[in-house]
Amino acid sequence: LLAPNPLEGDRFSVPASTLGSRMELISNSGKLAYTAKITSNVVEWPELPPGVYQVRITDDASTSVRTARLVKQ
Repeated sequence: LLAPNPLEGDRFSVPASTLGSRMELISNSGKLAYTAKITSNVVEWPELPPGVYQVRITDDASTSVRTARLVKQ
């Protein structure tokens, strides 16, 4: 679902099928670290500290939710 993983920079790719969906990035401690609407298959995020994050992608039209684990080095 996400590439590259582990992530070393500030960008990662998501499938084109997720365009228009909402993305939430949740820290290992359960805190919401970032949220955005996916407008491109390349997502850039602000500088976040290294760690393990849960990425939740919600498609509002179909109410489907995809989750993946992302490691930031």
